[in-house]
This record gives sequence, C-alpha cells and structure tokens, in this order.
Amino acid sequence: MTAAVAAVSRAKRPGPRDRGRRRLALYLAAGLGLFVVVGYLALSAYLATQVTLVVRHRAEGTPADLGLVYEPVAFASADDAILLRGWYLPASGERAVVLVHGIDGNRWDTFHHQDQLAALLVHAGYDVLTFDLRGSGESGGDRLGLG
Repeated sequence: MTAAVAAVSRAKRPGPRDRGRRRLALYLAAGLGLFVVVGYLALSAYLATQVTLVVRHRAEGTPADLGLVYEPVAFASADDAILLRGWYLPASGERAVVLVHGIDGNRWDTFHHQDQLAALLVHAGYDVLTFDLRGSGESGGDRLGLG
C-alpha cells in the first residue's frame, strides 16, 4: 500500500516541464493583458484628439446685413482665459438669449440659420448674445471644449 501511495503522490507533483508551461501561460496572459490596456489607452487618446478637433469657419456677413444693430464683444473664458469673440444684439434690454453654435459652426452660422434665429429673437424683443466657441470663428484656442 505504501508503494501505491508513493506512486500517486509522484504523479500529482508537477515536473519541470509542467512548471515551464504554466510560467509561459502566465507570461502570455500578462502580455496579452498589457497589450489590451495599452491599446485601450492609445485608442482613447486618439479618439479624444479627434473629437475635439474643429474646422475654423469665419462668420460670413454681420447682423447689419439683416438690418440689426450690434456691438462686437470679447470676453475671457473662466478656466484658461481664452479670448472669446462675439456680437451683442440689443432689443429691449428686459430679456436676453445666448445663442451657441454647434461643432464646426460660428456665431453667425448661416448654414444652420443661426442668423435668422437671432433676427427672429431680436424682433421678438430679446437681446441676443452670440459668440464663437473656443477654436471656432474668431475666438482663440485650438480645440473644442466639451462643455
């Protein structure tokens, strides 16, 4: 009986070849995990830079083209003092609206009819502030701020 127990215990004990295979599997798993983490970080960085890129378009025309009175305005962003430029269109002085353009737009985005919306609001008695977001139109900055 002792010879049978000794044979079973020898069979369960991993040999040098099994330990080498386990070590290789562990290294492969760690390498694959590292590859996945580095790939995820690289893809995240690439997507973040692509999402914040903007195509700068200058405003075509002015509110005067629609018979509106306006004043140029400029103010610094709160976080990093990027200079933002825009127009203030006065109406009644009692109510005001801030118009913000979309990605790749500008303060007087005629393609999305922001100019028409501003005119409609002024004629309805609203003061309107419309400005170029960072990285857009005539405002400073190289990238779009995501909120």
